[in-house]
Amino acid sequence: MDAASKLEGLPSEVLILIMRSSSSPIDLQSVINASPVMFRHYLVHRSHIMAPTIHRIKTSYSALHSGSNLIQSINTLTYRMLGNTHGPVVRREAFYTNWGSHLPLICELYRQKEEADQLITEYSMKAWKNFLVSEEQDRLQLNLASKRDPIVDRPLVLSEQETYTFERGFLLYESWRLHMHSNEPNDLEGLGALKCHDSGNVPGPHPNCMDPWWAISDDRLYLHSIWSFVFDKFRTLVQSVSQQLRKNPSRSPIMSSSEDNQTSAVFLRMTKAQELRYIRSLCLRGYVVLQNLRQMKEEELQNYVLSSYFEFENQEATLYSSAESAEKRCVDLNIACRLYGLFVNDGLLLSCFTEGRYFWDDSRKLKVRA
Repeated sequence: MDAASKLEGLPSEVLILIMRSSSSPIDLQSVINASPVMFRHYLVHRSHIMAPTIHRIKTSYSALHSGSNLIQSINTLTYRMLGNTHGPVVRREAFYTNWGSHLPLICELYRQKEEADQLITEYSMKAWKNFLVSEEQDRLQLNLASKRDPIVDRPLVLSEQETYTFERGFLLYESWRLHMHSNEPNDLEGLGALKCHDSGNVPGPHPNCMDPWWAISDDRLYLHSIWSFVFDKFRTLVQSVSQQLRKNPSRSPIMSSSEDNQTSAVFLRMTKAQELRYIRSLCLRGYVVLQNLRQMKEEELQNYVLSSYFEFENQEATLYSSAESAEKRCVDLNIACRLYGLFVNDGLLLSCFTEGRYFWDDSRKLKVRA
């Protein structure tokens, strides 16, 4: 007898208490899908059962700025629930606004918050360490004695404002990638700037590209910081596969056809511009895909990278051969140039992003520089 069948024999009050006490809406969804009895109890007592979970989700994001991060998260539901499908989405605003009445939407918000927490933890810890190292190097160059507050060596605990800005950056990144999948125009702060580049090699630079640094919005800096972090992690994986294939071609994945063997050869010959556009296409898949890739075995990772590059090559070939896609092709080329100018300096990411400089409170930085 499975767990669901055992639960069905319990009194109704106990079943309701168990469902109400579930730590994850995803676990609850699995239980009620496996048990008709649990499902009937859920339908009858849904509001009571889901109240604690809904409260946790509503309070999981920073309450600063009238809870705008939660609102931003809810706004991405339309795209997350449809998956990575291309083409305009069908909006059902009332359905997504009333997310508390729909368990699948609650589960999706829960998954997104888990992704946000994991990314923020990974990025903030690494960025803070890089920031401290950079500040120490500056002190040594200036021959200054270190007088920093001992508190900076303790485990990192983000302030409420820092939590808000990290969440904001993640959600802007989510909005950007999901909007790109939908092919919908969007005017979210900072997103349009990713579709322009001030270069003589590409037409039509947007005026915002030439804004001085003090005119660049905070949202754009948050977005670029999070995106550069994800970009660098994908780039590391892609370059590791490239190195493995160059070092020992005999260990490359078993190919099913001569066409697949050609993909491996084409992958190893890709230009820097192609690499940038390919990594950008991986960034569109999200942080959760990055996490999954890092857990793969070497051969599995190689297979994924080569197959996704084959898909990328086919999409580019279609794009470049279609007269109707001229505008999007121009946008993609602009973005590749923008990526290089925005993130990379002699092969390395810009320090302002790797050190998370746009997220730290002034009070935290002063303790380091005291």
